[in-house]
Amino acid sequence: MSRKINFLNDKKDLIQEHFETENQDIQLDLVDFNIEGIFLINGPTFYMYNSTYKLFTVKDFELFLKGEFVYPTFHINEENEAGTKEIIVNHPYFKKPEYVIFEEE
Repeated sequence: MSRKINFLNDKKDLIQEHFETENQDIQLDLVDFNIEGIFLINGPTFYMYNSTYKLFTVKDFELFLKGEFVYPTFHINEENEAGTKEIIVNHPYFKKPEYVIFEEE
């Protein structure tokens, strides 16, 4: 999948040209877009929260196409003697999270 995504990201100009040739009413500018791989599945699974590529149920994909579905980012605050540490957890959720440390005043 990663080879296909890299290939398509490298060929965005050809994709743009194809759609403009097929339909003269379409004006695309794909320069600032990043192509990502996704999978569509029938029902939710635990793996969809930890996969390299995003997995959408059919229902979630419909919401995604309408701009109504976003994988959430979780902010967890942990307090200790040194201050407060904010843990930022993005998709994939069960990989190593990003830690941001804020000192208490």
